Amino acid sequence: MFAYVLAFVACLGAAPDRCRTVELPWDGTLMTCMLFGQHAAAAWTNDHPGWALRRGYRCESGREA
Repeated sequence: MFAYVLAFVACLGAAPDRCRTVELPWDGTLMTCMLFGQHAAAAWTNDHPGWALRRGYRCESGREA
């Protein structure tokens, strides 16, 4: 179980109806998630061509990814 989850909404292309919530397990502190979450979300979009980050990201605690 991971203490934190990095969560963000990603959309395929410009279509707002083709969006999904992505949750990545974060093995670190809440502070490192907030500091480096943008980098991790950008790396995910680089690994998933056609998908774009929408409305920022958030770090959540207390559940599994």
